[in-house]
Parts: sequence; C-alpha cells; structure tokens
Amino acid sequence: MGIAGHKIKLFADGADLNEIRKFHEMGVIAGFTSNPFFLKRYGVKNYERFIRQAVEMFPDLSMSFEVLSDDLTTMEHEAVKIASWAENCHIKIPITNT
Repeated sequence: MGIAGHKIKLFADGADLNEIRKFHEMGVIAGFTSNPFFLKRYGVKNYERFIRQAVEMFPDLSMSFEVLSDDLTTMEHEAVKIASWAENCHIKIPITNT
C-alpha cells in the first residue's frame, strides 16, 4: 500500500535512460513516460531509436510516449506505428494541436 492506504504507482518522466535505470533498480517505479519536450532537452535526435532502446532495456516497465506530429491523421499513424514496437508501449496523443 502507498500513501494513506492507497495503492500508488510511480512513473518517472524524462528522457535520460540512465536515470530511469537507477529508479528501476531501486524498485520505486512502475514505468516511465516521455514527450518531445524532454527528448529535445536531453538531445535525443532519433525518437524511434530512443523508444526501441527503452523497450529493450525495460521490457517489464509500462512506458508512455507522445506522438511527434501535430496533425490528427499523422498522429494516428504515428501512434499505431509506435505502439507496434512493444506491448508495454502506450501512446499519448495531445488533445490540442496547432
């Protein structure tokens, strides 16, 4: 049980796989999530390579990744493609776009 008797799952948010590994080894996270902002901040240039490396490193963690595109049709195609890379890979689609 977590705080005040509630079951709580913690998810790390970021794009540094070494940091994710530390939290995973400590056993304190159920998964992690990332988005284009963090990827750019951490200098990730190849989104697909990052995601594939992450799912290979952490096959037992739940992961969420956001699509990169801004138009609805492309977002849908990206979501299907990214989700196909691993069963533990969940996709975030922004509800607002430009």
